[in-house]
Amino acid sequence: MPTNSISLEARERLRAQQNEEASAVAAHGAATARLDSAAARRNRVILAQDKVVAEAEAKVTEAARKVVRVSGFERAAVILGIPKGTLRRHVATTKNRAGSPASDGGSNQ
Repeated sequence: MPTNSISLEARERLRAQQNEEASAVAAHGAATARLDSAAARRNRVILAQDKVVAEAEAKVTEAARKVVRVSGFERAAVILGIPKGTLRRHVATTKNRAGSPASDGGSNQ
């Protein structure tokens, strides 16, 4: 009967191994679900912050556009510390996106 005891011991070791394996797989599944949840939360936060940043950029652009209207591109560039070409491209690009044509809107002093 020694073969039966060895066979029984082997089955017990196999059962223990299978239980351990099932626990490890379950832990991996739970960790993966937590990771997916965390990544989804992060993505929602990033999207919300992207919207906040876009709104702030639009306000900065509108404020720069007002300076340009009052002072012209050259003076606005000096006052704002932005190269004239960069200011012109930025204001023109955002105006074009909004559907209105880009123009100096002021004198070029």
